[in-house]
Amino acid sequence: MNVLIVEDEPVVALDLSATVQHEGHSVCAVATSGEEAIELAAALDPDIVFMDYKLEGELNGLQAAEQIRARHRARIVFVTAQHDLATRGDIMASEPFAFIPKPFSDRAVAEVLNRACFAYGRT
Repeated sequence: MNVLIVEDEPVVALDLSATVQHEGHSVCAVATSGEEAIELAAALDPDIVFMDYKLEGELNGLQAAEQIRARHRARIVFVTAQHDLATRGDIMASEPFAFIPKPFSDRAVAEVLNRACFAYGRT
């Protein structure tokens, strides 16, 4: 599967990229802002987007995810440290494919990737 990572913290993006690749998937790009994520999703048509909530730029991850989902089939997975009830409620109301709290484990990422493969009918 092709994975777009939307994360403005370089160390976290690198860690997430390594986990995705270790699980046998491709990272098609890494974006640091919502605006960049929307452009990359349009150009690359990823299967899954790992999205942080707080990003560089004008758009937060939720706003970017809404625009991506309106135009593409990509599954959105929020990977975020935003654990307050209001933010988490807003995220869950957007019906993401999954929600992974930070700090994340490699196992949590692997489980979501496996579930996405199943959802896409891939093994």
